[in-house]
Formats: sequence, structure tokens, C-alpha cells
Amino acid sequence: MAFFSLCLMFSLCSAATLTVTPDQSQFFQFDSITLTCVTNSSGWKVMRTIKNKVTEECKRGWGIPTESACNIKDAYPIDTGEYWCESNRGERSNKVNLTISDNSVILESPSHPVVEGENVTLGCSYKKDKDDDTSTSDFEAAFYRNDLFIGKKKPGKMIIEAEEGFHKCLYPTKGESLKSWLAVRARVPPTEMYSSPPPSPPSEPGVPWIRVISGIVLFILYNIILILCVYTYRKWARAKTDMKRRIADHVLVN
Repeated sequence: MAFFSLCLMFSLCSAATLTVTPDQSQFFQFDSITLTCVTNSSGWKVMRTIKNKVTEECKRGWGIPTESACNIKDAYPIDTGEYWCESNRGERSNKVNLTISDNSVILESPSHPVVEGENVTLGCSYKKDKDDDTSTSDFEAAFYRNDLFIGKKKPGKMIIEAEEGFHKCLYPTKGESLKSWLAVRARVPPTEMYSSPPPSPPSEPGVPWIRVISGIVLFILYNIILILCVYTYRKWARAKTDMKRRIADHVLVN
């Protein structure tokens, strides 16, 4: 629910949010898992895609569908895959990757992205028998990120600063967990979350149409005057030539 509250506060999520109970990404075989579509509207259903299977909605056989939720009573490794919520209109929520392990050791890490810089608790749990209803973390566990050792802790709970990567844990005498991806969301500065959007840059000044029109008119007048001058000059030159010709003809006659 904390993740859903964060979504509402910062408007980071879609119209629905898929939550996982318990909030972890790895589970033992035969564990019970509840997937819930947290939303203010109806018509949402839990969907999944698992290995070598087409997309399918929650249905009896692997889950118990209820209003905007799905309960997996006994999880199996075949249930490992990607889960999300989907509305009747095709809207989708966030996606969650779940891993169901038949190992005796699992890593307990958040199923949803965590905020950059925040503390995250990683847990390492052990079941002596797959049919046991309870698990234990009362042992010294070693934790790894991207196969690099990051520390030991007893009991098997370790608080780290959120850092993206594949994480796993090791119970030295019983084995290690599968890897789970810890997704990290960038922190949004408070000033960006609450401040109004920056003003748009001022638009470029409009084109001075009066100057454009005045320039066009002056250009036209200039060309008209030029044409008149050329016409007048040619007319004067022609008249002068005619006069010279008449004078010459008169002289020849006399």
C-alpha cells in the first residue's frame, strides 16, 4: 500500500497498481500469494505471462479470481512470470516479476521499484522441507549484488541503500537463492513535483506587415517612375533623331 500511496502522491502510476502480498518477488513452492489491483474503478483483472505460455487472466487451475484480485493458493515454479492488472478497455498497470522457487532458500526483496537512495531490507529465508508452513531467517546469511558480495547478517536480514541489480542470498550450509532484479526509480526533486511548469519561452515578434506593405508600394512606384523615365527619354531621343533627319533632308533639297 505504501507503493500505491507514493503513486497517488507523485502521479507516477497508471489508473491501477498491482500489489503483491506478501510484498516480495520470490516465493517458496506451495506459498500463498495474493495479487490485488488497487484502483478507484471496477472492471480490472489480474493477467500474467509465464514461460512458454500465452497471456492469460487469473482463472481457476492456478488462481482464484475475485473482484480486481487473484489468489494463488499453492504456487509452483511454473507460476514464475510477469503479472499485471488490465481493465476491460485494455489499460494496464505496472508489471511485477514473480519467481517461485523449489529451492530451500529464497531472497525476500520488494516486488515493486524502490526510490533511489532509500533503504531497502533484503531477507534470506530457509525452509527445511517444502511442505513446511513456516520458514526461518535465524542464521547468518550472505548477500550478493550482481554476484559481488555486499555483506553478511545474522539473522538473515540486511538493510542496504537501494541500488539496481540482480540480488541473491546464501545460507552457507543449505544453498543459495535464485536471483531477483531490484528495480530503482529515480528520485523526483520536490521542486519538480510541486512547482508549476516553467513558462513557455516568449514567442518571436510578429512580422511588421506595415513595413512590408510600404516597401512593396515603394518598389512598385520606383519601377513605374523608372519605366516613365525610360519611355520619356526614348521618345525625346526619337524626336531629336527625326528632327536631325528632316534638317538634313532640307539641306539636301536646297
